[in-house]
Amino acid sequence: MEGCGRVLPDRYVFEMSPAHNYAALVKLFKIGRVFPDALGWATLSEEQAEEIRSLGFSADAGRWKSPVLPPELTRYTIFESLSIGCLE
Repeated sequence: MEGCGRVLPDRYVFEMSPAHNYAALVKLFKIGRVFPDALGWATLSEEQAEEIRSLGFSADAGRWKSPVLPPELTRYTIFESLSIGCLE
């Protein structure tokens, strides 16, 4: 498995919590509702924080750190640096 120029072992599997909607979070990033920097930091409004909380993630208005994302949702996007193996 490749990501961010690093090769991850095949046994390295990202386990997504069923309580967290990672696909919807990445979609928020892609449509520009929330736009984290390359290290995963974003400044959220109260509305954006509420939207992220509705997806099962912890978020408050102000500085927010994106959770590490599954590589299959970020591969070949500008958000690839936020995936497992890149933020470790």
